[in-house]
Parts: sequence; structure tokens; C-alpha cells
Amino acid sequence: QLQVGRDLLRRRSTNLLSQLLPELESSNMTRRRGVAAALRNCCYETSDHDWLLHDLKTLNYILFALAGPEELAPDEIDGMDEDLLRRLQEAGPSKVRETDSETRTSLLGALHLLCTNKASRQFLRRKRAYPIIRNLDAAETDEAVSEVVFGIVNFLVRDEEEGDNEEILGAKPPSADGASAEAPPNTRVRPAASERAKESPFVRKKELLDADADSALSQVD
Repeated sequence: QLQVGRDLLRRRSTNLLSQLLPELESSNMTRRRGVAAALRNCCYETSDHDWLLHDLKTLNYILFALAGPEELAPDEIDGMDEDLLRRLQEAGPSKVRETDSETRTSLLGALHLLCTNKASRQFLRRKRAYPIIRNLDAAETDEAVSEVVFGIVNFLVRDEEEGDNEEILGAKPPSADGASAEAPPNTRVRPAASERAKESPFVRKKELLDADADSALSQVD
């Protein structure tokens, strides 16, 4: 997606992106893929994160698409956006997680990019993104999707030291010359494939990362 396309979607006067977000629930897979990819590419601009998260409430759309039928504990929904929580409760056990792996990857890619900004990471923690991502990972069978999940969890459970940089640099959007996008760097080295193959992706990341989750999330309680 060229810069001109991102700029059009980011233009406040058009409300174009806000009109596209509901299409993440479209029955048309191609449409869902397109909107998810467009949203991900808008997240490269960290200066837009506040607008994306607070004005457009993109996190609600992303998390609803990635949520499945799993029931969340009371402490896992404490702080979650009321609109998202209401919709999840209305869907109940019949809630179906996004079935297309390419769409899931794009939506998770958007979260990964949002995590490059400290204020956005803290917002994701406050709004309880972690339990939904954790449950997705437990059910995930696509290794490419699981790789993106690993990067997000790295960010969400990292210690936020006083004086940390506000942004983690490294992510680059696709360019007009055809160069592919670059994902933000992970903050923890992933285990070798031989070690990862011994366990399921969820158990692996649970042992590596969940031990730190409570302390990281408690920073925003």
C-alpha cells in the first residue's frame, strides 16, 4: 500500500477508516482481508495511535474479531471497554474467531505496531487485550500467526522502566518501490525451532512470558 493510500485513510475529514472498520465482520473474506491490511498499515504512523485507539476505538474492532468463545475471568475483563465487553457477552459461547489466517495476521500486525509506542502499549494493557490474545494463541494452528502473537506478548509483558524511550523504532511500512514492510523488532529472543517443537505454542509462550504478565499488568491497575 503506497503512502498516498495511507494518507487518504488517515485523513480525518473523510472518516474513511471509521466507515471501513465495521467491514471486519463482513461475510466476504476478501473484504475483511483488505480492511485488516489497511488498518495495519495505518498503525505505522505512531503519531496517529491516539486517534486510532481513542477516537476510532480500533482496539474494540480488532479484539472482537480475534476473540473466540472462551469465557474470561472477572479479573480479565476488569478495565475492558464496555462496548467490547457487552458484545462479547452477547455473543457468548457462539462467538466465532476470525477464520481467515491472513486477516488474523494483519489484525495482530496492527496490534504489534501499536505496541511500538509506550502509551499505546499501556492502553492495550489497561483494556485487557492480553487475555484475548492468549486465548487466540491457545487455539492457533498457523505458525506464521503464532510468530506475530509472540512479538505482541513480548511487548505487553515487558518491564517499563522509568526513562524508557516512548517509541521502539524499527517498523517500516511497504514502500512505492515494492519493498516489503518491516515488522517492529521483538524484545525477547524466540526459542530455536527444535525447542519450540517440543510443546504447543501456547504452553511454550506461557512458560516464557506468562510468569511476567501479572507484574506487567499490575503497573496499570
